[in-house]
Amino acid sequence: MTESSDVAYRDLAFRKILDDVMSKQRKNELDLDRLFAKDDAFYQAFFDTMKRMVG
Repeated sequence: MTESSDVAYRDLAFRKILDDVMSKQRKNELDLDRLFAKDDAFYQAFFDTMKRMVG
């Protein structure tokens, strides 16, 4: 393997890792948004927790 193919392979592997991480993060944020918008008990608990943290 040449040095340039090593770099290309590392870039490809890093790109896959980054894409996987971002996909998981996006899913987590969508799950949070869904709970926040549609689950009254979650919303109230979240609200109370945030209020305690800032006050």
